[in-house]
Amino acid sequence: MTDSKQAELETDTLPPPKREYKDRLFKAIFGRNTEESKRWRLDLYNALNNTAYTDPDALTLTTIENVIYITMKNDISFLIGSQMNLYEQQSSFNPNMPLRGLMYFAQLYQMYLSSRRENLLSSRLVTIPAPCFIVFYNGDKKLPDVSCQRLSDAFEPAGSGEGFEWTAASLAGSQ
Repeated sequence: MTDSKQAELETDTLPPPKREYKDRLFKAIFGRNTEESKRWRLDLYNALNNTAYTDPDALTLTTIENVIYITMKNDISFLIGSQMNLYEQQSSFNPNMPLRGLMYFAQLYQMYLSSRRENLLSSRLVTIPAPCFIVFYNGDKKLPDVSCQRLSDAFEPAGSGEGFEWTAASLAGSQ
């Protein structure tokens, strides 16, 4: 058998990659609390925000586990300056990412406010870091390179909920 025929045969018998491995790889690269992961997370943040932060310790990791119904976890979240960042990697298109993001951020803000011992019943305005929610999509479905998913698309009846919006910026990788 020729080498090219053998390679073709081996390729045909390979199972498709499992999406949880892609997710674990994303978390392993950017979500750990190691010096290397901190540098990569900072580089990713700088690339996405056109900034030039140099201190990896400027990012405070805030990733939460077992948030919703003890089965959903966010991939990577961190605080830098006055911005709370949440990065999710998806290998399957999910139109519910804005709703999931809203639920994740509610938990992140609750943790943030608790750590600062803030009182929401105060007559003083309690300030919070601005949210930034980015979904990295690398699945088989063809999507625009950059798109915006809106929570209001899920509101019933359609068009209701005027004045309230929550979005997820989606960045599609190479297909």
